[in-house]
Amino acid sequence: MITFFYKTKKEVDDIYQKKFPSYNPPKENERYNIYQFFAEDPEGRVLEFQHFLHPIDWVWS
Repeated sequence: MITFFYKTKKEVDDIYQKKFPSYNPPKENERYNIYQFFAEDPEGRVLEFQHFLHPIDWVWS
């Protein structure tokens, strides 16, 4: 699995709308306190796109 992290829910929604509209839409995952959706790349790898719903220290700009 390859996970992509985004700073906002809107960014997750934008990626979903532009690239993966045929997959299940993003939703909140209460267990992990994230907003996410899953997709698959052309070679069959699972891709996860997520935004943390709790404060985190971002290590990149």
